[in-house]
Amino acid sequence: MAADLMPALLELRGKRVPRSVEGRSLAPYLPGRRNPAKAPPYRFSERVAPEYAAPLKVAPGTRGSHMARGNGWKYIWRPDGGEYLCDLKSDPGEMRNRAGDASCREKKAELAREMDRWLARVAALREVLPGIDD
Repeated sequence: MAADLMPALLELRGKRVPRSVEGRSLAPYLPGRRNPAKAPPYRFSERVAPEYAAPLKVAPGTRGSHMARGNGWKYIWRPDGGEYLCDLKSDPGEMRNRAGDASCREKKAELAREMDRWLARVAALREVLPGIDD
């Protein structure tokens, strides 16, 4: 799941986080609240261009990109088929795209699988909660 500031701010103010919110609160990971080592190993985000003629759908044909980050790596997928993979430990400035490196094939596949799982959960949430994209 994604982590967002909005659910964290609501939680810190003692307010209920709406079910339609896709992200998880960062509040439990503030200093002294929870061990960061117990945080979920992956984080996700999406950047989707607005579709004014139809409700937002994260599906083939949607203009935008998706990102998975975890275990020191970052993977980005774009709808034009472009991919970006970066080893954040050895390249914190994210200057070298390793998506085509044979030595990184397994890491890219791992992050792509996790992204697919996240996208499936998000799509399911959008089906269960009509109007989430309004």
